[in-house]
Order: sequence, then structure tokens, then C-alpha cells
Amino acid sequence: MSQWPRAALEVLGPSMRVLLFTPAHASWLNQAELLLRAFAAHYLQRGSWASRDELIEHLDASWPEYNRLYAHPFTWSWTRAKMHEWVDRHLS
Repeated sequence: MSQWPRAALEVLGPSMRVLLFTPAHASWLNQAELLLRAFAAHYLQRGSWASRDELIEHLDASWPEYNRLYAHPFTWSWTRAKMHEWVDRHLS
């Protein structure tokens, strides 16, 4: 743990915890990047389109198939209790 989170936790004390820990791949921007990378790997890597309109038609036709075959709900497994356990382990 770097110095500033440790110092902040020590100042706040064990009875008050206001820090939120977001898993590295849980921000909306990271999720969007993962989605676009996966979509590109399945539908764009070997493509060749003569015009912008052909590319747009291909994208419009590909999204429903991608959603049907590869998309799945994101399961959040980080809980407040896990966060408190993690903080307690890293304070000592």
C-alpha cells in the first residue's frame, strides 16, 4: 500500500472508513475499453470495407450477434465486508 492511503486511514482511525476501493477493471471506462477490444477482435480485425457506409452496415449487423453470443452480465463480487477486511489486513 502506498503512503497516502495508509496515512489517510491512520488519520481517520479504525471507527471511520470513508474510502472506496474500486476493482481495477470495474470502472465504466475500463468496461467500455474491454467491450470494444473484444468486439474488434471478433468482427473488425480481418475486415476490409470499400466505404464508410459499408463499415457502418457491417457494425449495425454485427452488434446483435455479438450481444447474443458473447455479452453477459457483469457480476460484482466486492462487498463492504470484503473492503473492511482488506483495509484491516493492510493497516497492520
